Amino acid sequence: MDIIAVIGDAAAGIAPLLAAEEGGESGGLVINFFWILVSALNFLLLLLLLRAFAFGPVAKILDERRQRIEQGLK
Repeated sequence: MDIIAVIGDAAAGIAPLLAAEEGGESGGLVINFFWILVSALNFLLLLLLLRAFAFGPVAKILDERRQRIEQGLK
């Protein structure tokens, strides 16, 4: 990939922001609460899926392993 092309694409994305500032419009940070809520719900869904399919089974395997080791030591 050509680094000049990447820099050119990045500059093209910044150009509208610079034009807005020059035109007197505010190009400041806008907080969109809908997308904050959507992102938070997606994150919670990810945590629930990880708990169900990753952390739960791994914890069960580790607990069984701990019990076998304890029985072996007795």
